[in-house]
Amino acid sequence: MTKLFTLLRGAWGVVGGWFGGSAWIICAAVLVLCWMQHATLQNEYAAHALTRMERDTAVADGTRWAALARQLNATSGALSREVSACLERESRARADSQRRAAIMNQAKPRPRTEAEKEVVVDDETRRAAADHLNRAW
Repeated sequence: MTKLFTLLRGAWGVVGGWFGGSAWIICAAVLVLCWMQHATLQNEYAAHALTRMERDTAVADGTRWAALARQLNATSGALSREVSACLERESRARADSQRRAAIMNQAKPRPRTEAEKEVVVDDETRRAAADHLNRAW
């Protein structure tokens, strides 16, 4: 402000000579315009600082989202591999079950001979073993 007053005091002689008594009014108007421009500039500085903070926040958010996306992509890849392995195991189990069913469907019951009755296990044990083998996997 002191530079402004020094400038105005130096320019007073020039302005006073050109405009006479209205020099005070012109100087006051110039002073008000300078003050308004200064206030506008300060508001712009404040708005710029706010915009800078918003930008920094947005960049930080973007960085966090990018890290989360990388993590989720890695997780989804691992889950995809796990699902593929599970589907493969299920396919093998289904094929094994179909083979067992085909074997059981081809089996033909017949009466046991006397030698088998003495050497082979009883019907209840045989059925329990067959049920165990035919259970769902």
